[in-house]
Amino acid sequence: MAICGGVQDFMAVPRFYCPDTALLVQGGQLPTALVRHAIQARRLREGEHLVLFDGSGGEYRTHLTCIDREIAMIAPGEFCSIERESPLQICLIQALCATDKMDWVIQKAVELGVHSLIVVALARSVVQLSGERMQRRLDHWMQVMVSAAEQCGRNRLPSLRFCADLDEMVSWLPDGVRLMLDPEGRQELSATIVPDQAVTLWVGPEGGMSEGERAWSIRQGFVAVQVGPRVLRTETAGLAALAALQFGYGDWMTRHVGTGERVSGVAE
Repeated sequence: MAICGGVQDFMAVPRFYCPDTALLVQGGQLPTALVRHAIQARRLREGEHLVLFDGSGGEYRTHLTCIDREIAMIAPGEFCSIERESPLQICLIQALCATDKMDWVIQKAVELGVHSLIVVALARSVVQLSGERMQRRLDHWMQVMVSAAEQCGRNRLPSLRFCADLDEMVSWLPDGVRLMLDPEGRQELSATIVPDQAVTLWVGPEGGMSEGERAWSIRQGFVAVQVGPRVLRTETAGLAALAALQFGYGDWMTRHVGTGERVSGVAE
């Protein structure tokens, strides 16, 4: 089976995140947490193939050489440089919301190819985090992100940051087009995109942004845009915009070589 082949090939082989690059190259003993996932939960057996990635790009084909209770060994990995990243760099700024909604947004944003994620606490966020609780939640979100990358085939992990307020977020704002999703926005999403520029999407909390937060966003160069005629929930708006951007400008579209014509990337 060719791991470097198409979608069917890599989907047929279990994929796991392992940040120990030396282990992927040289082979050896898998970390305990990965053993529990691959052997005890997924019930893989000796000789079975698996794909490992360290989050920095590319993936490694290997197989299990020995399993003894909570110890599992793998052969040296065969590196494959395949990438599944979108050419459109999208940063999603999501206002902090309820736990299950945040998990959903992070999981689906990774599947949709987001380049970076910023979670920010706003005045009307129904959840507030600080100290140890914030760190536990950030660790949990990282695991959600890893699981989503394992499932969807990504070999690079998006960056993830939590900002307690707007002042903390300023230094992390990417360059490029900055869009604030707003049901009252006077511009449409498609009218604000500049081809080949990075895009930042900002989504407010369940109760919406305060007037002060709206004014701050305008000072930072954000343009208020509308995503359709209906009011979308906070966990829906950013994901809908992500999908639209990938279809119009990202990796859901392909170009015919030599013609420049854009066509749908979905097989007929």
